[in-house]
Amino acid sequence: PDLSRLAGLAASVTAQGVEVRLDDRLAAAQVPKPVQLALYRIAQESLTNVTRHAAGATQVTISLELRDGLYRLEVRDDGTSSPPVLENESGGRGVLGMRERAELLGGHLSAGPADRGGFAVVAELPATLHQEAM
Repeated sequence: PDLSRLAGLAASVTAQGVEVRLDDRLAAAQVPKPVQLALYRIAQESLTNVTRHAAGATQVTISLELRDGLYRLEVRDDGTSSPPVLENESGGRGVLGMRERAELLGGHLSAGPADRGGFAVVAELPATLHQEAM
């Protein structure tokens, strides 16, 4: 999957009763394929966590942009509870896996309670990848 499939992913979550707003400011054709895959998978896992763990969430915003030489993905919900930072109660390692995806491409990921409530996942990946990461 690549970034062209994000709208379909968002629609599938909206169909489950959580409105997803997609603010995609990237020209996907210019984003390297490994970055597209990582950003898509991080968004996918973040949305899965919202549907499983964010009690009372009615809205999620997915933002994608190129800022200061970094591809930046932010997934923010308005729920009242959030998934644990490293592992969920079922033994899954969703956030840990997202963090590893970002780090493999020289980036980083943060996940935790958002300033104004809810939960936020932010991944930043360098716009210039080293050859070994590709």
